[in-house]
Amino acid sequence: MNRLIALTLSTLCLSCSTSAGMLPTDLGTDQTKPDADAVDVGAEVITPPLSYHPLFDYVGTVDLLENTLEDGTFTHSQPAIVLYDSRAGFPYVLVEETGDCQYYRAVAECTPPCVNSTCQADGSCYPFPIRISAGTITFSGLAVELVASPTPSKYYLTAPAGYTEDLFAADAEIQVSCSGDDISAFDAALSGVADLAVPWQSPYSLTNGEDNLVEWTPSGSGTVELAFNAGWHGTGPAEIVWCTAPDAQGKIVVPQSMVESYITVAAVSETDPPSFIRRVNRVLQATQFGPLAISATSRVPFFLLHL
Repeated sequence: MNRLIALTLSTLCLSCSTSAGMLPTDLGTDQTKPDADAVDVGAEVITPPLSYHPLFDYVGTVDLLENTLEDGTFTHSQPAIVLYDSRAGFPYVLVEETGDCQYYRAVAECTPPCVNSTCQADGSCYPFPIRISAGTITFSGLAVELVASPTPSKYYLTAPAGYTEDLFAADAEIQVSCSGDDISAFDAALSGVADLAVPWQSPYSLTNGEDNLVEWTPSGSGTVELAFNAGWHGTGPAEIVWCTAPDAQGKIVVPQSMVESYITVAAVSETDPPSFIRRVNRVLQATQFGPLAISATSRVPFFLLHL
């Protein structure tokens, strides 16, 4: 049965990416997850896995992001760099994990309400992380040499600004060099990914009574990540279905049980931030604050319906 849920949580950033378990467990990061049993979510609650997860374990992202239409046509580049002194709070519990997919549901607001912090599944308040700097970040191996510099408030600006062309080729060998600041200097390397194309159009309609199949055209490399989001602008998703699979698999099966439990989405205006499917290559960089994700991403944003 579909359920309508009050959308009461803080904004969640889903621009962060995947590849659990790519770092050793001796980085000094806190991998402890909230006590999910402390939350009444109307279903059996499963403790989230201890391996690194793109939704809640990274302290920052350096994402060379390209957006495409469903047919794979490039639309615009959107480099995204956000660095923090700790991982962000994650106000969700994992209620089901089947096959390639996980189903998360928002926790209720804490009592008293959290101030400058995020309500966690155990009823505690997790402080908002503080922006930090890694100094100047230089990228090579792209279609244009890109330089990202922090402002005094540690927001990153890239030059050239407003670059609208395809940032990287599928076989690009990308070098990332960080001069260092709060985060120590480092160098990293990763490969580009092919533009993602899917054989369906937005909005994607979830269908009750059966497993739902989400397909794409494989390119032979990378990981594909799928996120179904439902929420209002400024509130963050009330529920998330998160799935990952090797690119070569070409499809993800979203289980019937998750589809039928998912919140009713009667209009595309109820899916802000939008859902997305993306192809990503990612490396994780160890820092003194925790794991930092460095990614090359091709993303297809889309709207979701579920009646």
